[in-house]
Amino acid sequence: MSNYDSFYIGGQWVAPVSDNGRAEVIHSATEELIATVPLGTAADVDAAVAAAKTAFETWSTTPADIRAKYLRDISAGLAARYGDIATTIQSEVGSPKTFSELIQAGLAVSDWENYAAIIETYEWETQLGNSLIVREPIGVVGAITPWNYPLYLIVCKLGPALAAGCTVVLKPSEVTPLNAYILAEVIHEVGLPAGVFNMVIGDGPTVGSAMSKHADIDMISFTGSGRAGAQVTKDSADTVKRVGLELGGKSANVVLDDADPAAVAMSAVFGCFINSGQTCSALTRVLIPASREQEYLDGLLERPVAEPAPATAAAIGAGPIDPDEALDLERADRLCDPAPLDVETGWAVLPDRSVKIAVETPMPDLTPEMVEWWFDWHPRRNDRYRAWHPVAHFGNALVPAASPGKKPSWGVTNLVDEDVGDGRMKV
Repeated sequence: MSNYDSFYIGGQWVAPVSDNGRAEVIHSATEELIATVPLGTAADVDAAVAAAKTAFETWSTTPADIRAKYLRDISAGLAARYGDIATTIQSEVGSPKTFSELIQAGLAVSDWENYAAIIETYEWETQLGNSLIVREPIGVVGAITPWNYPLYLIVCKLGPALAAGCTVVLKPSEVTPLNAYILAEVIHEVGLPAGVFNMVIGDGPTVGSAMSKHADIDMISFTGSGRAGAQVTKDSADTVKRVGLELGGKSANVVLDDADPAAVAMSAVFGCFINSGQTCSALTRVLIPASREQEYLDGLLERPVAEPAPATAAAIGAGPIDPDEALDLERADRLCDPAPLDVETGWAVLPDRSVKIAVETPMPDLTPEMVEWWFDWHPRRNDRYRAWHPVAHFGNALVPAASPGKKPSWGVTNLVDEDVGDGRMKV
């Protein structure tokens, strides 16, 4: 087990201002404690913001080619830690080994080059008639990131901000912080000027809220749930800072009556369970024509999500879900109990407990009354709705539902606020 005792502020590893307890990092497959990290407070945020504000004065005027070189150096440093990153994220998140290597670590390493190349040719000033449009860095950016694609989503915020000349205070998820420590170590090694990048670990109500409310943070970039995003917006309002939100997510597959059942099953299962279902745009609903309902259901239930295998196997198609974030442990255990399809509970499950995933059996036929009922049982009004249709939860279930008409109602695809995409299948 590893213990971390510091945050990264002003180019140094510094102890928390005060003791606010520690967060435990749990291995997603074994559920063993693998690390603990300190939890910060508003005072730690103040120190990080002060360092970022000071560094902004020089970083914002640093020539673009020098900033681009730092970005490439960070990319190279991450590439040298590629194996560590993939293994760490596999343990924290539960991503399958190949997915951790190609996506979780691969994108986090490669995307820096895109930002470096952009700023080397970017037109910072444009003449428009008698006016001159000047594009300037906004200032100190507060970046709040989630646990499911932890390092890649940090890079998606940090890379463009540094490229533009902004300085950053990062709050990674306290559930999956270890990959962020690797990033901070790399940044320290490449010699990024002090205060340009700062990192404080903590929970949303404490550190996240302190960042959103802070008068010296000029922009908040947040990825997470709709509920937390709404709170970030409210907390940011008094200082009238810019807010960027990426929220999710439940999304629908829309199947027309001439689609091939095998193709539907392959696409729907992949779209639902990529990264073990821990994806904001996962396609977790399948709207199927009632005229061919049984064909599509048979195809979905016969399609394997993953072959039973140890969670660390290279060829595994789906890994374990994060035990703290995706589902409560009691429900996860229920999903994993080896059993055939149970019509009463509606779950068809895999026999291997290391693969905590399931496919849910169909709901009743969709009718206008059913649509109204869905709205009435929205989880913001009553959590019992989750028993029928999990909303904004990852790593859970694929929910088929029949539509009585030839084509599913497009309105049904937008039943919940968290929709972030859809899959429309016509083969």
